[in-house]
Amino acid sequence: MGYDSRVEGDIFIEPKVSHKLMDELMAKNFAQKPEDKYYKGGRELVVDYSKSKQLTDEGVLISYRGFAITCPWDGPHKAYTIIDDLKEIIFILGPGYTYKGFLQISGEEDGDLWRLRIKDGKVEEVHPTIVWPED
Repeated sequence: MGYDSRVEGDIFIEPKVSHKLMDELMAKNFAQKPEDKYYKGGRELVVDYSKSKQLTDEGVLISYRGFAITCPWDGPHKAYTIIDDLKEIIFILGPGYTYKGFLQISGEEDGDLWRLRIKDGKVEEVHPTIVWPED
């Protein structure tokens, strides 16, 4: 058994992540490998990327540029390592990036709702405050 969570949203990255860093992220299963039809890496978060082809004198050059951190899984699942995965992605990317957006996580229990965002290069958990109206 275990506790299931649903993860929605994206954290967008500027500037886009270089091909070299995308190779490193793919090697550590933080991005879907281009030869795989579906993500098989087992991480809670991945860097989504675009693929471009350019014809050169030596043949076709294929390049990858990462643009967002997202959850590769549809539907509820066990997101036990989501915070550690986000911290590791930020560590791999290093300084020089800005992040916009958030990941919203909702659990099985009523009121189990929180977000992850990146502020000043650090991962932050944001928990809402429920305020009841006065009678």
